[in-house]
This record gives sequence, C-alpha cells and structure tokens, in this order.
Amino acid sequence: MGFQIEDGSGKGYQAKVNNESMISVYAVIDSKQSHTNIRHGTSYNLLFSQTGDSTASSCILYIKNEDIEPLIVKGIGANVASDEYIEVVLNDSGTPVGGSAIAPVNLNSGINNVAEGVFQSGSNITGLSGGSKAFKLFYVGGEPTKYFNFDQDIIVARNRTLTLYCVNGGILIEGFVSFFFHEEDSRN
Repeated sequence: MGFQIEDGSGKGYQAKVNNESMISVYAVIDSKQSHTNIRHGTSYNLLFSQTGDSTASSCILYIKNEDIEPLIVKGIGANVASDEYIEVVLNDSGTPVGGSAIAPVNLNSGINNVAEGVFQSGSNITGLSGGSKAFKLFYVGGEPTKYFNFDQDIIVARNRTLTLYCVNGGILIEGFVSFFFHEEDSRN
C-alpha cells in the first residue's frame, strides 16, 4: 500500500484517485466579496444621486477608508440624464468641503456592521487635490444603469481616498459604488 492522504477530521476518510492518477475533489468556489459578505457581513453599496454643478470636473462623491482592512471596490454603476464622463480618482488629499454625509448599505441583512469611513456626496466637493485618475467611465444619457466591474479591483488602503468627478457638470447622475472590506492576503 502506497502513501495515503487522509482528511483532517480524524474520521479516517481517504482521498480518492481516479484511473488517470488525479485526486477527486468536490470544491465550492465563491468570490472574495461573496465569502466576505456571508462570513463577515462587510459588503456594501454606496448609493448616490447627484447633479454636478456647472463647473467642469466637479467632485460629486468622496470616500475615505477608515477601516483597518482595505476597502475593495468591485464596480460602479450609474445612469445619467445626458452623456457624461465620470473620472475615478485615487488618493486625493485635503479636507472635503461642501459634501453631505451618506451611509453605505450593508448587503447582508442579518448583520448590522457599519462601514468605517467618510462617505459624502455633493454637487462640487472642494478642498481636495493631488489624486491620480485611475479610470474614466463614459455613460450615455437616458440609458439604463450601466455597471463597470473592474478587472483589477480598486484597493483603497486605510486613510486613503477614492473620489468621483463628473466632467461635464450640470447632469443628474444616479449611481452606486459596490465595495467590501477584506484582510490583505498574507501570501507573497
């Protein structure tokens, strides 16, 4: 009898190997966001409804992560009254002026966790500078909500920011940012 692989429960179950020398596995795969939401209740949607002022490139949404875990943005959905570009900016610094507090909604109704951070919307949040444009999203006016799922998740580290700027201004934007908090992977 050769080498045997047994389970860790102490019940003596052994791994099955097929006729091609492959181990038989029954596995459940879920996304980090789904796992985080089910196990920890730390997945959120931040809903906003905002008209940027007539100033070109006005900041309409401000997010600052104050949680110890990274804030991971999965995507942004929106619809617009007229054609509009939305710029996603990372690491703006300064103190936001002119925004109103908004609260993210926890996507696990059985857990009462609250997102740790500063979340504001406004027609032109000022007092910010120095960020880097990460994405420029184009929305066609009058179309249904369009969701941009980022191929590479956006990671907002503790005390860092993510801001949204509307380029044209004066256009109603109804949208949401889908995000979750998750510990960093300890693997190198």
